[in-house]
Amino acid sequence: MQSGASQAHVKWNEDGFGLLPVEFRPGFLDRLLGTCGFTVRPDKLVVEVADGQLCIAYHDISSAISNGRLLAIESENAESFGKWKFKARSAAEADRYASLIQRLSAESKRYVFLQNAPEGVSRLGNLIGECLEWRGQPFVAAADVLLREVVHAGATDVHLEPLPQGVRVTVRRSRELVEAGTYALNGHEGLCSRLKYLAGCHSHRSGIIQEGAWSMADATGEARLSIYPAIDGERVAIRFIRPIAFPDLPSLGWASETVTSWRTLLARGPGLVLIAGPVGSGKTTALYATLAELAGLGGSQLRRVATIEDPVEGRVPGICQSSLSSESGSSLDAAFKHLLRQDPDVMALGEIRDAACLREALQAGQAGHLVLATFHAANAAGAIERLRKLGLDQGLVNASLKGILSVRLEKGLKPVADIWQSDAGLAS
Repeated sequence: MQSGASQAHVKWNEDGFGLLPVEFRPGFLDRLLGTCGFTVRPDKLVVEVADGQLCIAYHDISSAISNGRLLAIESENAESFGKWKFKARSAAEADRYASLIQRLSAESKRYVFLQNAPEGVSRLGNLIGECLEWRGQPFVAAADVLLREVVHAGATDVHLEPLPQGVRVTVRRSRELVEAGTYALNGHEGLCSRLKYLAGCHSHRSGIIQEGAWSMADATGEARLSIYPAIDGERVAIRFIRPIAFPDLPSLGWASETVTSWRTLLARGPGLVLIAGPVGSGKTTALYATLAELAGLGGSQLRRVATIEDPVEGRVPGICQSSLSSESGSSLDAAFKHLLRQDPDVMALGEIRDAACLREALQAGQAGHLVLATFHAANAAGAIERLRKLGLDQGLVNASLKGILSVRLEKGLKPVADIWQSDAGLAS
């Protein structure tokens, strides 16, 4: 799907054909003399041969030549090798068809090259802008190149931010935000429509908040799209969720004594344990590796493990994961109450965001459950300060909070974790 094609750059329609596909139909006498028709589609050339239709990918076309009123198209593909000649009504018409096919062929070859040889996120804005100038499927190509480059670079997020002078592209990789260039505003609406279509959103609607997701090709994970209207256009954020790469705690790269202390803390019994850290520090990865071990996947004691996440950021075998749907109208704390009836030994929250959610987690800990949750804070001290500001009864916090695992990435992207334990609760 390619919504908004008529909104593309002014350069793409210089041939005067309008929207693709374009059909060439010879007259009756020309057909009798052997001239066949063809259809110029955005993605392929369809030639009408004697026994049906022959589809030729543009990157297989070696040349398109016009000579007077005669148009010749050559293909080098082993399955469709050949040279076809078409008699146009005029030399100008033959030239126009030849120019259009040659342009689509060059774009297709460039697209294949970019798919097989990513050029790096530092040029992402330029590459998007280049694709948006194409004649055939500019928005499809721009979206595909964007996703290919970002996934190949191992990035976790990409942002498209429309500004008066153009669309700024930034990429988050290993927690660091990297500038990735810009592209012109006049192709942004079409690119947004394509991304919305992939994510199952309303591709024809703009100016409203939308969220969606889709599975990436080759089982590389899931992409989550967030659209937010801004003054100069729709702001786009895409997060890439990859399969869990760490099956157990030692694989996280922490010091061995940290792993031992973390396991000891979890073995102390029921209560709430927080995993704190800044954006991109590895909180979710640490949570999932912990849950996999608690579920008995590493040969330890078997437990029932259940999660409520908003949304699920990765699949962990052996545990029950549920994603909080905005369509259900249920809040995280309300869903957490219902999860208690599922008889879990270990419960996990994707993130504690407010006092109501924290209260439910603390009360579940007091009721005999081990509860884990991620918490946005720079370190354990910052997490304690945030807990105080949420305004819950200090006695409830002191009785249920067992400890805080603080994770971060140090220089050289080395994962580091510290553990704060509370035997007597938080200090007043």
